[in-house]
Amino acid sequence: MDGAASRLGTATTRALARRPPGRYTIVMPTNPPRAPNCLQCVHFRVTWDPAFPRSCDVFDIKTRRMPSAEVYAATGLHCPSFELKPGLK
Repeated sequence: MDGAASRLGTATTRALARRPPGRYTIVMPTNPPRAPNCLQCVHFRVTWDPAFPRSCDVFDIKTRRMPSAEVYAATGLHCPSFELKPGLK
């Protein structure tokens, strides 16, 4: 777990460095009561890789499970970068 947490931290640092200032805001509390639905997030992507069909642009990860589950497994916190797609409630 320590290796996964450090990789996530490095990926997060790289992702934050690439973002233009002020473009993204954190809209969820630091640790909400349950994991957000990645399918409703602007950072969620579907990949063409059958082994890793889901990805997250913020954390720069590709995974079989939902990216929010990977973030929780690595850090013990629910995803703080969830941002609802425009047009969804």
